[in-house]
Amino acid sequence: GRLHENIVRIYAKQIFEALTYLHDKNIVHGDISPYNIMLNQWGVIKMIDFGLSKKMNADAASDKQTKQINGTPMYIAPEVMESLNQGKPSDIFSAGCVILEALTGRCPY
Repeated sequence: GRLHENIVRIYAKQIFEALTYLHDKNIVHGDISPYNIMLNQWGVIKMIDFGLSKKMNADAASDKQTKQINGTPMYIAPEVMESLNQGKPSDIFSAGCVILEALTGRCPY
């Protein structure tokens, strides 16, 4: 089901803080989905399943590096579905899908 807007706001902030941490280290998670976001006993979001994550080269940190299709289908960015580059923006798109689902109670696709 859907979550209250105030709760989603807290979780969204934590998700984007985690992505900022990863992206600042040039790491693309590659599979942001509700299945890979856990909540601990204190209500803190934890990202899990880094099996598809990629470390981007420092000179390729312009957000575009890997051309593999990775991720959970309902949360994959359009450019990834079209076999284009998967990078930081793809993680952000996927996080947006997760947040939309938390607000509406429905998968965006």
